[in-house]
Amino acid sequence: MINQMLGRIRFSTAMESCGLPQPGSNRSYALIQLLFQIMLSVWCGANRFGQTEVTRHDPA
Repeated sequence: MINQMLGRIRFSTAMESCGLPQPGSNRSYALIQLLFQIMLSVWCGANRFGQTEVTRHDPA
């Protein structure tokens, strides 16, 4: 559901056109992926950064 909403508002395209900083190493995550993770965590009820970390280790 949130993926459909973000697709409709063209979230990825908007974030790519903002000029966000690129990761500096080959082991880092793309900033768009981290923003999506935070938005998904908040959608699921997270209200602290520590709670958003749970989705980072989820294999799905």
